[in-house]
Amino acid sequence: MNRNAFFTALRGKLFKGFTQEQTRRIEAILDEVKAADYHHPYGVAYLLATAHHESDKFRSYREYGDADYFKKMYDIEGSRPKKARELGNLTPGDGAKFAGGGPSQLTGRKNYQKQGNKLGLDLLNNPELAARDDIAARILVRGMIDGDFTGKKLSHYFTAETYDFWGARRMINGTDKAALIAGYAEHYLQALIAASEPIKTLAAAIKPDDTSYA
Repeated sequence: MNRNAFFTALRGKLFKGFTQEQTRRIEAILDEVKAADYHHPYGVAYLLATAHHESDKFRSYREYGDADYFKKMYDIEGSRPKKARELGNLTPGDGAKFAGGGPSQLTGRKNYQKQGNKLGLDLLNNPELAARDDIAARILVRGMIDGDFTGKKLSHYFTAETYDFWGARRMINGTDKAALIAGYAEHYLQALIAASEPIKTLAAAIKPDDTSYA
């Protein structure tokens, strides 16, 4: 893959230009895709599109908000104790400590522990590691390959014959912003095509009529 061609193809489409941080984070995902031996170009495009959306164009690998917001949203002493319990946030302060990290927006003590166990990392005592570029890329790529976040995985939406950029949103967050992220994926796919050997054209899955999430 010619990465210079890849970034050139994205410039003027999804980005006016790239900061070093944005470039580094995109490169980390491409490196992890290679390390995971995952080669489906449509799936790779969707991984990048997900990260693009969840990290505000790779600008932030920490969820936006302050301690009061995270307490309200995710803490056992906040406004949603039921949600806090679902996330495993049973100790006061967990809401802020285990707020969204990385391009997968990993959230909650339970999910940090799950990924830490999977990757052999102490994310409970070092939750900031989930936002480190290489580890964040590993959580995203391996998590979407294995279906860690919702039970849905890349192989459910990207096969040898078809792809489903709209439905693939269910790997992360239902159908929230599904059409918007599908559009990002199309741009990333075109950049991958520009940077690679010829890619087999697949048939798109039937799209729903409702595109109100754009």
